[in-house]
Amino acid sequence: MTKSLQIVALWTILVGLSVGGAAAQPDPRWLQADPKVVDAARTLRNVVDIVAVSVLGADQCKLGDRQPWLRVIGFVESRYAVCVREDRGWETFAQGLDQEREFAIKSRLATGAPMLLFMRAISAHGSRALDEGEAFCKDSRWKFILMPESVTADQIEEHNRVYPDKRIERAVGNAAAVLSLGKNGDWIDAPCGKNFWPPGFL
Repeated sequence: MTKSLQIVALWTILVGLSVGGAAAQPDPRWLQADPKVVDAARTLRNVVDIVAVSVLGADQCKLGDRQPWLRVIGFVESRYAVCVREDRGWETFAQGLDQEREFAIKSRLATGAPMLLFMRAISAHGSRALDEGEAFCKDSRWKFILMPESVTADQIEEHNRVYPDKRIERAVGNAAAVLSLGKNGDWIDAPCGKNFWPPGFL
């Protein structure tokens, strides 16, 4: 897992990788995928997006610690391996990520769908971070998103009063839920028949 997380040190390289994030063409194989796989994949993309933004925020804005976020990716990558061994249908997660896989292989990084999606998200959000420069770190929500467990109800109320167009309850809740994935690995080896994620997750 340690080697797979070297991707973060390479994020500036990934910014220059033309992976075409949102512009990627939908893969027709998704049409035949098990509905539970499709639903879990949608959640995976949301989780990876939150982790990527948070890692970049921690690095660029010097807030919080990126390691708990990276641990989430490591745990999700391990979970993916468990589920694929149980049912190859979970490999559908990786459809449309051929370019990222090629880069990962060349860089000797993990090639599971969670890591490949993380690479894509780092590339997309890293481009925005570079384009915005210092402005990237001026978003009032960073300190809440990057350290959700230290946020109090009073702080949320005050933030929403000052920035009514940037309400943060949902963002803080989602960030805390995603971080929880990296705290205890018991869910990694649970049967994948009904759900990829822990019960009640997001």
